[in-house]
Amino acid sequence: MDTSIIGIVYDLIFAALLVSAALLGRRRGFLASLILLVGSVLAILGASWAARTFGPALYAEHFSGMVSQQVSAALAEAGGDAAALVAGLDFLPDAIREALTAALSRASGEAGPYAAEALAPLILPLVQALLFLVVYLVLRALVRLVAAVLRHFNDLPILGGANRLLGLVLGVGIGAVNDWVFMLVLWLASNLAAGRVPALGAGTLSHSFFYGLFSTLNPFLTHY
Repeated sequence: MDTSIIGIVYDLIFAALLVSAALLGRRRGFLASLILLVGSVLAILGASWAARTFGPALYAEHFSGMVSQQVSAALAEAGGDAAALVAGLDFLPDAIREALTAALSRASGEAGPYAAEALAPLILPLVQALLFLVVYLVLRALVRLVAAVLRHFNDLPILGGANRLLGLVLGVGIGAVNDWVFMLVLWLASNLAAGRVPALGAGTLSHSFFYGLFSTLNPFLTHY
């Protein structure tokens, strides 16, 4: 399938998330939508703090050792030829491959730890983004429980109509938050796929207007 068509499909999903959130906001009403919007923003802030605070320790404890073992095993399989090993990692950004080559060349013994250190700028943002999504979804679920309790305000006389209209407006804001999270999911999936899935490739995502719009607000985007 043409990558531009896939980009259009992504844009349709972004638009659907925005419209559905607006309609749900109208049904929830102003107060419930306000709680959900403010809660979603607070959930983003809380999840961002958790990702920045615990992400590095999570990488060091659970991922660094795994990377070291995998690189050491791959290097042994390549007969100790670091250049040939790095050349096979063509899905990595050039700057990361150069850093990895330099790290392996100065390794006098076990090369794994040097490789894990060199790859940290690439892998750590992915670990942080994954941690962010987990914490965000948990906090967002708690916020939705609070917002659900306030839906009965739509039934109050006089307030009902204005309540729904304001809820629609706030629903657009909630939809924007949902679109931002969807962008982050696509970005994380694209990096984890490492070019093996054309539908998640950087070229395909570049055809999506909404992805390009929201990706400028990606706090985990690493610039090489």
